[in-house]
Amino acid sequence: MELFNNDKNIKKIEDLIFNLELDLSRIKSDILKFQFECYEKYKKMEDYENKIHELKRSIKYEKIEQILRLYQDFE
Repeated sequence: MELFNNDKNIKKIEDLIFNLELDLSRIKSDILKFQFECYEKYKKMEDYENKIHELKRSIKYEKIEQILRLYQDFE
């Protein structure tokens, strides 16, 4: 009888381990998905920052050109 109980307990433990491994696999998958989403968002932010930088530079050049035109008009 005790042997039967031990076998039952071993089976329960094996099932628990199997389920834990499945859960761990799902968690790993979720973490990878999250990392990828974060990376995509980071790249988008980086792209936006680059565009903003280009716009600022463009605006500076426009202002410089305007100032030069004004200066040339006064000469």
